[in-house]
Amino acid sequence: MPRDVPLHASTTHPTLRLDTYLRNTDPLFQPVEPARQPEGGFVRSMNTFGSNRPSHSFLREPRIKPFTGLAIDMSNQPPPANDMKGDTREGCYNYPPVTQPDLSFLTLLENKKLMGPAERRAEAQLIKEKQAEYSKAKRDLAEYAKRKRVLERKHKEGVVGIDGPMRDGTEIYGEARDVMMSQSALRNSHTSKRHDLLGTLESVDDAVTMKNWGSDPKLQRSMDIPLLRKNVDPEIHPYRFYDTKSRIWPNAVSHWDPERAAVLRHHETRERSRNILNHSDNTLQHLPTMLIPHH
Repeated sequence: MPRDVPLHASTTHPTLRLDTYLRNTDPLFQPVEPARQPEGGFVRSMNTFGSNRPSHSFLREPRIKPFTGLAIDMSNQPPPANDMKGDTREGCYNYPPVTQPDLSFLTLLENKKLMGPAERRAEAQLIKEKQAEYSKAKRDLAEYAKRKRVLERKHKEGVVGIDGPMRDGTEIYGEARDVMMSQSALRNSHTSKRHDLLGTLESVDDAVTMKNWGSDPKLQRSMDIPLLRKNVDPEIHPYRFYDTKSRIWPNAVSHWDPERAAVLRHHETRERSRNILNHSDNTLQHLPTMLIPHH
């Protein structure tokens, strides 16, 4: 980018004028100066704009990160269009199982017994047959593994209408189905716990939100008052209403008992002749004096 671009020229693009201004004034947009290099030596430095190198997060963190399948709102399951639709061809595509290679012919190679020519010839023929069967079984096993690997990698979401990881009882996608089922169980468990926790944290009493404000609560008398309420039901507690009138308005009239008053007065004063509040005389002249022997 040229540095001699006129800043006030009307024919110069504003972007070039801004770039020229920043390169000439701002140290972050200026390259490393040759004056910083020592004489007769060379200091390795990054020839970038500014005096700071790029941050570690910019150099070490990749731009594309693999999906771990642990996000709440995402899923690595196949699209719903690949689900089974009840086709009669479901499960018809399958690989025939292959036999494992037989290594029993190796024991025949270790035979060091003395044998006749006919016996040795028969043994050699048997070894050749077993070795040919081993080679064929090994090729079949390799071909089976290759075909299964290609199918799982190229068609990992399944064959539409035939087979897939979401089909119950699949053999080709059995491992993928087990992984998806375990992820689904973990996701469902986390969702249920999250639902219960959010319901506990966000629950509010109806009295706070005034949900039924102004409506009839349909409560008994004084039930809305937060105080202890006595039982006034005559059927449950009839003794509260037993002979109430005679207790409130008794017919008997109490009479004055000087002796009982003298005893109560003695209990209150305990033979103190002076009042402890105003230090006045505490004796009563109109009550008979009661002599209580001292022990």
